[in-house]
Amino acid sequence: MFQLKKNSKLEKNNTLVRDSNKFLCYCSQVSHYSFKKILTNNASYNVNDICDNYNIGKKCSACLPNVEEFYLKVRGKKNRDFIALKKNTSITFKKRIINIIDFLSGKITVVQKGYIPIIHANYVKTWLIMSNNYPLKLTDKSVPFHVQIELFNSSGNKVISLSKKIEPGKKLKLCFQDFIKNSSNRIETYFAKVLRKGIKKGFRGSIRPHFYYEAKKSMAAVHSQDGNSKNLILDFYRSNNNDNYYLFIINPLSNITNYHISSYFRKTKSEKKVFESFINGMGSKLMRINDYFENQKDGLIKCNSDQGLKFYLVIADSKLEKFSVDHL
Repeated sequence: MFQLKKNSKLEKNNTLVRDSNKFLCYCSQVSHYSFKKILTNNASYNVNDICDNYNIGKKCSACLPNVEEFYLKVRGKKNRDFIALKKNTSITFKKRIINIIDFLSGKITVVQKGYIPIIHANYVKTWLIMSNNYPLKLTDKSVPFHVQIELFNSSGNKVISLSKKIEPGKKLKLCFQDFIKNSSNRIETYFAKVLRKGIKKGFRGSIRPHFYYEAKKSMAAVHSQDGNSKNLILDFYRSNNNDNYYLFIINPLSNITNYHISSYFRKTKSEKKVFESFINGMGSKLMRINDYFENQKDGLIKCNSDQGLKFYLVIADSKLEKFSVDHL
């Protein structure tokens, strides 16, 4: 039986082949091999160029640390490679003062936030989990964090405001249904704005908020996100088991936001405005995407608004016993 010698040249080559088959950016399905080939064929590309032109790190940004690391392995560090990162970096005097304070204080002036889509009914619960841990390889421990949680109903009215402190090595876990009354069979939407800020100078720990939906036969978890967008394009594929596809829309701004939904059908190459409405400031809505694809199995959903909105995709089975969720 033929056996490879440890660390042999053939084994290394096989390892490179296997690694090249993995995606560097899973959202846009760009492999290590494709990334390297793009750089080879475009000598003038820097990090920003390749990310912008091939939509790398534009959806969830989780791959960006690996993208930069792999880029340096392929190219090596050169000033021109990162020239795009240096453009438009002039800052105001006020911002310079804040940066100095951040440097001296360990960035305790930095406030991070995230938006959590809450589905409320008697058959599904929404949980929040935040932990203040640190990697085992680091000698410095994380610092305590202050967390402010503001809960809003679908109309944009604030239901409750909570203030919590998470010490190093501790976690926060709460169920939003504990703060909402009148649970029923009808789905209601809420959303939580979670603000977190370090209290002392030091390492910030794994403080990113995660949430999950607890249903009869599933527990679907994902991390929260900040930011918003005026334009969303969702590639929609409907399953054959009558799943419900929902677009959870959050208005993180204080003003009313007008929006409209359009559908684009690949076969007929036609686009049609199918829904138009508004969301109150700090409000939310849950739209069932299936309603606009009654005779189509796939297509594009487009959402355009006059102000930025935050989107999540929620999928539930026909009996509403299983839920999954992802940010868009």
